[in-house]
Amino acid sequence: MSYAEAPIVLVTYPAFECLTDEDCAGLGKMWNRLDTLADSLEAKPLSHFIALGDEGESAGVPARDILSTVESLLAAVQSPANAFPSRKKAVSILGNVRDSLLKVNELGGCVCFEVDA
Repeated sequence: MSYAEAPIVLVTYPAFECLTDEDCAGLGKMWNRLDTLADSLEAKPLSHFIALGDEGESAGVPARDILSTVESLLAAVQSPANAFPSRKKAVSILGNVRDSLLKVNELGGCVCFEVDA
């Protein structure tokens, strides 16, 4: 499924503001490339963690389940061996996602992504 160009929001339980509108828009623009990169790294694509319809909190997974994918993506995007468009912006956004996941993990919470339509 393609989510290209739609802003992607990281939803946390317990709820707190974690990504800016600009981060969400940027994440949406690079979403398909990140999923392709995750596949090449044999990591679970981020799209696996998208809440569909009215799933809400029931779609949430422990933050640590997404954290490993985000850390793998961050390392790959930072590596000069991988050509990734807008590398600096991608590193910033993935770093913000990672930091949010770490905070939710400490709280024992869960997370999912939602497409901001």
